[in-house]
Order: sequence, then structure tokens, then C-alpha cells
Amino acid sequence: MIIDAFEFARKALEASGSIAVADLTRVDVLERSGLVAWEASGSSDANGKPFLDIAARGKLMLACQRCLEPMVHDVVVDAHLLLVRSDAEAEAVPIEDLELDAVVASESFDLTELIEDEIILSLPLVPKHERCAEEHLAGDASQDDQQEMARESPFAILAGHRKHKLGS
Repeated sequence: MIIDAFEFARKALEASGSIAVADLTRVDVLERSGLVAWEASGSSDANGKPFLDIAARGKLMLACQRCLEPMVHDVVVDAHLLLVRSDAEAEAVPIEDLELDAVVASESFDLTELIEDEIILSLPLVPKHERCAEEHLAGDASQDDQQEMARESPFAILAGHRKHKLGS
């Protein structure tokens, strides 16, 4: 869906629809079935800065990186984006304002591509089942405890050497 992003924001327009998971070609999924529902709305702040709000909901079948079994991931995207006309303008956005993401927009802006970008950004870095993450943490703690008990302090080793030399 191609829109004039600045006009969309200026007129506070709204749009909604769905994207087939099969059309999310840059998203690494196990199954290409299903839909992701989305909504977009434009707005301007008191200073006339244009904004675009994106919301998306759906389910994706990802591979758990712990057990490699399929897992369902709930897509939850809620993005509030400042529309800018150039990379330079985006870079000028104060870094202290962590809640403000800028996106370079145009009069022929691909809204579907932006929604796919936001879905990609919302994905977990390392997808894991909740049970796999808990097992991993429990396993790490017990392994750490075992290694700590098995590991002798380097100072204790030095003290042992010292006693051995003094006793000889």
C-alpha cells in the first residue's frame, strides 16, 4: 500500500488491513500461513510535526533456538514514528528522546514495507519457548554451582604450595 505519508499525517487519516504471512518475505518463519492484522493512523503534534502510528497483531511460527521445535510467537507492534524527509533530519532527532523513532518518509511511501520492518524489529533476538528458557536458566545455575564448588581458589593453591615448601 503506497501512501503520501505527510498528507496521511496532516489529514489524520487512518487505514487498516492484513498482510499474509506468506508476503512477509524478510521474516524467517517455519510456516507461511496466516495473517497479521494492522492499523495505521496519522497525526501531527502541537508544533506541526507529522507522526504515524502503526499497530500490528498476529501469530508467527518460529523455530525455538534452544530445542529447534516450532513455537508460536505473538506479534505485538505498537510504534509511534516521527516522519522526516531525509536521513540528515532523522539523525538530528535528539538521542536523549528514546521514545521517538524517526522514519524517512515520502509522498510515495510503502506502508506495507514499514509494517514488515516493525514486525521484524518486534521479533525476539533469540526465539525460545518459555519452558526452554527456564530449563536453560536452571541448568546454567546448577552448572555454575558445580563448577564453583569444583574450582579451587588460586590463593588456596598458592597457600598449599607455600606450606609444602616451608614443610620441606
